[in-house]
Amino acid sequence: MDNWRENVMGRIEQARDSAEVFSVVARSALSLGFEYCAFGMRMPIPLSRLPIYLRNNYPLRWQQIYRESGYLRADPTVSRGLGSTLPFLWPAPTTNGSEFWQAAWSHGLAHGWAQSARDPSGAIGMFTFARSHTPIERAELDANESHLEWLAHFGHTAMARALLPSTLPEVSNGLSEREREVLLWSAEGKTAAEIGSILGVAESTINYHVTNAVKKLRASNKIHAVAKAALLGLLFTGFVGTDASIGASMPGEPMRPVTARRPNEVARAASETCTPD
Repeated sequence: MDNWRENVMGRIEQARDSAEVFSVVARSALSLGFEYCAFGMRMPIPLSRLPIYLRNNYPLRWQQIYRESGYLRADPTVSRGLGSTLPFLWPAPTTNGSEFWQAAWSHGLAHGWAQSARDPSGAIGMFTFARSHTPIERAELDANESHLEWLAHFGHTAMARALLPSTLPEVSNGLSEREREVLLWSAEGKTAAEIGSILGVAESTINYHVTNAVKKLRASNKIHAVAKAALLGLLFTGFVGTDASIGASMPGEPMRPVTARRPNEVARAASETCTPD
């Protein structure tokens, strides 16, 4: 790792909160030639009103216009970042740009680079580095884009670490392996009695774990708990989340179910989702 990255990493790891993390990222972006820095993160819940965190060092007048004009809903960089995690450049200033871009350019936001990232909890964040002068040319990207990508990703991880414990306490609470397993089968439409049969425990035990999961997830009922666990990425602990795993296949071959380690219903569920030999 080069000295620049080591220095930035050390300062970010010493940051005490999201404001300090952002400050380190902004100063690091400045060292790469970008006077402005912005970060936005959309939380995965509640679905009816997804919370959005915004922080930037843009000109104060532009921040006011952006807020009063409701540009968050019209900002093309936001929709681009939500749809892809690939880095992208802002369009070059012209005389026939959209109302949004004309307004941004007129406030000194002429050239920008941005990249989004997705957190395991389901949160989506994006860092933008911008400046008022000098177009971003290919030679500059060849020299610095790896640093920009690293800064955006490492910065996102640090911002998520600082923000999510208070914003999404459900993630911090954690689920036990049995609670996760019970919610997973509930997501498959199984009743408490059916899950008890699958796992070889009493129905009352299943209800006990459901009650605990509902409390940990701050849910109002089992359906709410299952939905929150799914949206927050809590139903799976690894690449394969159930014992009804899918066997490895060579390219071009159909997927084959491996032998399940649970009762017959698990094996049957696995075989129904795979193409037989």
